[in-house]
Amino acid sequence: MIFRFLLCFCLIGFYGSQARTFEEIKSLFMKQGVDCIQEHPISTSDMLLFQQHRIPENSDSKCWMACVFKKTNMIDGKGMYDVQTSLSMFENDHEDDPAKQESSKKLLETCKLVNDETVGDGEKGCERSLLLYKCFMEHAPKVGFPLSPLA
Repeated sequence: MIFRFLLCFCLIGFYGSQARTFEEIKSLFMKQGVDCIQEHPISTSDMLLFQQHRIPENSDSKCWMACVFKKTNMIDGKGMYDVQTSLSMFENDHEDDPAKQESSKKLLETCKLVNDETVGDGEKGCERSLLLYKCFMEHAPKVGFPLSPLA
């Protein structure tokens, strides 16, 4: 998402109060990603790395990711991963699929440990967003969200 374009930004629906299809989730994250490029420009090569689920570790890419996560309410204004808001959104997006709800919950709960990590950019959330993305990429396949290259 930007969970198929960032797990296409990480197969997780972070929006709204209704169930969404994978394509709707993808579209919403793509829009946020494009909006965030205005504030945090990333290169074409960085975008290609994200599409391959590889992580460009430059400052612009980290902060672009933080922007997307903030716009989707996964990272709060203090630069912390908002587990409860993320859980609520995922429950809504997968309301018709208890198995996906449970898998999403496992993934989100597993990755809450990123809030215990010390980061150097505080409320900006860039470094924590990178940690969160890495956690999603590592653990998503383990809970039933396989990664495949993004087109």
